[in-house]
Amino acid sequence: WVLLLAGLQTTVWPELFGGVPAPQLWLNVILYFIIFRAMIPALFISYALVLLLHPFTSLSLGVFWTSLLVLVPVGSSVKSRTFWQGLRYFIIGSLALTVGWHLTSFTVSQIFEKNPANLHLFTRLTEVLLTPLAAVPQYLVMQWMDRAGVIETTFRFG
Repeated sequence: WVLLLAGLQTTVWPELFGGVPAPQLWLNVILYFIIFRAMIPALFISYALVLLLHPFTSLSLGVFWTSLLVLVPVGSSVKSRTFWQGLRYFIIGSLALTVGWHLTSFTVSQIFEKNPANLHLFTRLTEVLLTPLAAVPQYLVMQWMDRAGVIETTFRFG
């Protein structure tokens, strides 16, 4: 699923929409695990998914993992305090996680990398707006996959 989404984001999207930045489809998968799994399994799953996603990006593995090391526990903490079932929660979570991703990955890059990421304000704002829109069909598919046991079979923890 995540490889299909990465392919859509990096190959199909640019063919269809040209220079319009693609939504961060993979980020909604991470969000699903943050919301519907405990923090430690969500963190392990996120780290494993990064290994699949890394070839699709120019982002360093260190920035990827460090950003998720911040975002997954924060997301799990927010979930433990405020949670309600449904698509609206997932869309709001997608917006929050996308903003958090851009802030965290940019900051980590500025601090730790020799050639830090550029701001690219238009690209980042477009991704922040499009990713929650993409969350709608992704949520429905992932809910179906979870009910069918596809996700549980793939990521079995104890």
